[in-house]
Amino acid sequence: MKANAPDFLQNTPQLQECLDKAVESTFGMILGESPTYCGDGEDTADISSGMVGIIAVVGDVSWSLSVGFSPESATKIAQQFAGFEFDYESDDMCDVIGELANVLAGDVVAALDELGIKVQMSLPSVARGSDLQLIQPGAVRSLRRKYSTSFGDIVVGLAVGKS
Repeated sequence: MKANAPDFLQNTPQLQECLDKAVESTFGMILGESPTYCGDGEDTADISSGMVGIIAVVGDVSWSLSVGFSPESATKIAQQFAGFEFDYESDDMCDVIGELANVLAGDVVAALDELGIKVQMSLPSVARGSDLQLIQPGAVRSLRRKYSTSFGDIVVGLAVGKS
C-alpha cells in the first residue's frame, strides 16, 4: 500500500520504520553486523565532538538526515567502509563521512520510494569539531536515534518540516 506525503508526515512510526530499515541495511552491510537501537532523544543521542554528515532531501516530503560519529567510531567505521585507515583530521575522512551519509540517505530514499513518496537528495555536507550542537528551528519536527555497534556508536537524525 502506498502512502501519500501528508499521511507520511503525520505518521511517526512509519518514519521511524524507514529510518531503522535504512540504518540496519546500510550499516549491516558495511560493518557485517546489525546496529543495536539504543533509544531516542537528546539524552541518548549525544555526539558533542566528532563528525556529522548531513543530506538535505526535497520532493513530496522535504527533510534532512544527519549521521554523527565520535572521533573513535568515525575512524573505525571509515576504515571498515573503505578498507584502509584514515587520519581523523584529514579531508579524506570528511569525504568518507559524507559518503556514509549519502549511502544512508539513499537507503531512506529507497524506503520512501517503496511507499510511493518521491524525493531527491542534495550533496552531503560534513561538520567536524567539538561542542557540536544540531539545533532545529521550531517549525521542524525532528527525530534523533542512537545505535550501537562493536565499531562505536552512530547517531542518526531526521528533521521534517511541520505541516
